[in-house]
Amino acid sequence: MWQLVFIVTAINTSSGHIEPRIDAWYGDYANMFECFDAREALGYQLTGEPGYFPTGTQAVCIELKDSVI
Repeated sequence: MWQLVFIVTAINTSSGHIEPRIDAWYGDYANMFECFDAREALGYQLTGEPGYFPTGTQAVCIELKDSVI
């Protein structure tokens, strides 16, 4: 299973440093290709260019470990 994670950078007012944080995560995709397609679509929604993201942001596909609950 794969998950799309959207990362943004923002200034930490306490430290004054620019730090990454997870802004959102999307779906549980059956395979890497479905996740990559979703990443392309997200980039298009945000910038009008498939797979491109605003400065200070990025989206990554992460493979999740199968777990038994």
